[in-house]
Amino acid sequence: MPVSTDEIETNICNFLCYPNPTSNTIFIKDYEGLIAVYDQGSKLVTKVEGSSVDLSNLPVGLYYLKTAKGVQKVELIK
Repeated sequence: MPVSTDEIETNICNFLCYPNPTSNTIFIKDYEGLIAVYDQGSKLVTKVEGSSVDLSNLPVGLYYLKTAKGVQKVELIK
């Protein structure tokens, strides 16, 4: 299920993901489940089950984490 710009703007959630910005793995506090990662063009780049996701294989940029709790913007730096 792609993430649209409208969905990002209306469903930004304040769940805690850390560290943000990150250079590799991002963790979501008090969450265990499906995590989908989308790029700025709303393209799904990875999907995992758990409470963390490894972003080290992705290029530097802004990504959106989508969970059952909502959507959160993450900055990937290297």
